[in-house]
Amino acid sequence: MKKFILTVVVALLSVFGVAAESNVQLSVKAGVGAAGWIGDDADGANAKFAYRVGLGVDVPISGMWGFQTGLNFAGMGAKGDSDLLDLTVNQLYLEVPLMATARVDAGNGLGIVFNAGPYLACGVGGKTKVSGSNAELSSDTFGDGGLRRFDAGLGFGMNFEFNRFMVGVDTRFGLAKLASDAKAHNFGVFFGVGYKF
Repeated sequence: MKKFILTVVVALLSVFGVAAESNVQLSVKAGVGAAGWIGDDADGANAKFAYRVGLGVDVPISGMWGFQTGLNFAGMGAKGDSDLLDLTVNQLYLEVPLMATARVDAGNGLGIVFNAGPYLACGVGGKTKVSGSNAELSSDTFGDGGLRRFDAGLGFGMNFEFNRFMVGVDTRFGLAKLASDAKAHNFGVFFGVGYKF
């Protein structure tokens, strides 16, 4: 995990250095939404509140086409309940999106930006809580006996940009299994706002 974080930091510093001397744009963005699990073994898992904050890098390529990356801190997870127990799984990730973008000029300074592509993520924290009528247990979400730290999947989104302000929706569809013996994957939808520098 330390190597992953170091690699991301070095890559972002390099991009920020290039951005200072080119038409690459930097942005900040924050969003809230819902996250859950999907898959054959995700029955009984319900959606829970999710959030994401991050730094973005937009690289124009040619005409309407571009590339978008950055570093996000995301809170994901799922809930489950039965007659006897309540389960809440909180998953905290550092995420690197690698998105292709297409920008459509809608006039009057309004742009519509579509993005799609893969993402990579590393679990950096979170707690799993199980509570019943008489007791509550808590354990680390990732690590020994917990979920896998590595996650990867596909993201799709659409954002409206007016001058330097952004508002839109982004989705995440995990392709990596949450655990080696479970056919369950992350899923999230985020509604966000942002600002470009």
